[in-house]
Amino acid sequence: MEKNYSLVNWPRSTIGLIWGQECMDATANIIPDTYKFGASGLCRVTNGKTTCKGQFPPSLNLAKAVLEDLDNANTSSSGASTTLQKCRDAIDKPVNHTKAKQLGIVMVSFIIATVFFNIVSLITAAASGSAFGIPATVVLVIDALFIFTSLILCIAMMNFEGGGYLKEVHGQEFSDREMIGIAIWMLLGMLIGRILSNPWLFFGALAIVLPIVLVFVLFLVRTRGFFAVVRAAVAEG
Repeated sequence: MEKNYSLVNWPRSTIGLIWGQECMDATANIIPDTYKFGASGLCRVTNGKTTCKGQFPPSLNLAKAVLEDLDNANTSSSGASTTLQKCRDAIDKPVNHTKAKQLGIVMVSFIIATVFFNIVSLITAAASGSAFGIPATVVLVIDALFIFTSLILCIAMMNFEGGGYLKEVHGQEFSDREMIGIAIWMLLGMLIGRILSNPWLFFGALAIVLPIVLVFVLFLVRTRGFFAVVRAAVAEG
């Protein structure tokens, strides 16, 4: 599943920002081109070939994956062993893996719950005779909240696992879009689809989101100036 629907991707280039060129050279034939972490395991991509290993509950533990590959490496010289030990020390940072693991269990539970609520919403709509009635809308609201919470929990997991490694790396040096797996976009798509599926849910979400966006834009205009905000938006686009 992680082969196509990963939550987080760790390319070698991004890992290189964490431990430097010496470790990049020393591990050229040891670690894969990309680590793909998903809801049910980990995949390693090397020269276009993908190998996956199931794991539950989900984990985004980069250090565990890298250290496992380093431990399995055959090093014949003491110099290489010394370098790899430096690499181990560089990647094994004080990250709260336990908290991220707990969040992963809750996230998967919420995703499973959304499947249940999808079925309940269909049954409720059929029983009430209206897909937009109060009973069906209530179920859809709960479902949307579960999807939204799953998305937030996934982002929180990424923050716990990735933040400790990238806090000393400049944002311009790596691509966050490259690191975000397609499963994140699928969750976001599910949330948007759920909101658009019911007019009451859509207008309710609009009433909540629009004021937040307006306040944020006004804050930027107030602190940075109107034209600075426009230039930033154009540059981003």
